[in-house]
This record gives sequence, C-alpha cells and structure tokens, in this order.
Amino acid sequence: MATYTQNTDLNTTWNITTSNDEWILTKTATITTDGSYGVFVDEDYSLDTIRLFGDVSTSNETAVRIDGDDIDLIIGKNAIIEATTSNTGIAAFGDDADIINHGLVKSGSMGVVAGQGATVNNYGKVIAGYNGLVATNQDVAVNNSGLIAGDTNAMSISNTGFVLVNLEGGVIRGGFRAKPGGWYR
Repeated sequence: MATYTQNTDLNTTWNITTSNDEWILTKTATITTDGSYGVFVDEDYSLDTIRLFGDVSTSNETAVRIDGDDIDLIIGKNAIIEATTSNTGIAAFGDDADIINHGLVKSGSMGVVAGQGATVNNYGKVIAGYNGLVATNQDVAVNNSGLIAGDTNAMSISNTGFVLVNLEGGVIRGGFRAKPGGWYR
C-alpha cells in the first residue's frame, strides 16, 4: 500500500489513479476547479482510502465523485467540500463506499449521493440547496450525530434496505434555509 500526499494547491481535478492505496489532501492544500470534478475516482480503481483535510471547491461540477468500489472517504474536521451552482458535494456511485464526514459538505443541489451498499457516518454538517442526502440504491446506511439539511428535503430515499440511525445530537431537517449572506455553518 502506497501513500500519496497532496500538500500544494491544485486548480485541476485530483485524479485517484491506483487501487488499494492511501491519498491525503493536507490541511494546507486546496483544490479549486470550474467545470470539472475536484476529486475523481474512476470505476477502474478500488479499495483506496482518501483523506481530505484541506478544502475542495468546485463550480459547475461535483466536488468529489467516486465511481470506484470499496472506497473510504474521510473528511477532516475543518475541511469544506463545496459544490456551488446546481451540483453535488459528494457523489459516491461505486459500490460499498464508506464516507466519514467530520467537516462541512455544502452544495447548491445535493449534499451527498450514496450508492449501492454505502455507509455514511456524519459527525459534521451536510447542507444542500435541494436534498441533503440522496440514496437511490439498495442497502445504504446512515449514522448521523451532526446536521443533514436541505432547502427542500433533508433526505431523498428511493431504495430498499435503507437504515438510518440518528444519534444523540443529530439533526435532520428539510426546508432548511441558508442565512442571508452565506451558508449556515
């Protein structure tokens, strides 16, 4: 298992191009893109661990897109994953993703989209302009002790086998609005 560390700023997509490795965005680095993913894992890669301690900000595209299977994504406590306009903060379309959020995921449309067999552990905040969390595939599990909120819906669930555990301190709220002048944080 190799470790790849990104400790300088990027203004292009950070492509995860191996399997069974660890990828780290340090807290001193940011990824900022316009019209392309901030972080991308192709379906050809699997079993990676991605640790985002720095910020990822995109406009006109999804901030973090995971098409590979069995990917662990960890968002650090002070990290901000942001997709402005009508896009998604984190889209995990590969099977069996494990998303652990300690930071802030915010989006103009959908906060987190969880694919087949995904587990989402939210200790931070997921705030979206439409749906906070979307689960359209089977066997998605969500453990929440943070905030999951959407301007329209907190969650949109259209599958079987969905499990939600809202732990002490957890808030799930639809009809949530950003405060004037910026997002609630």
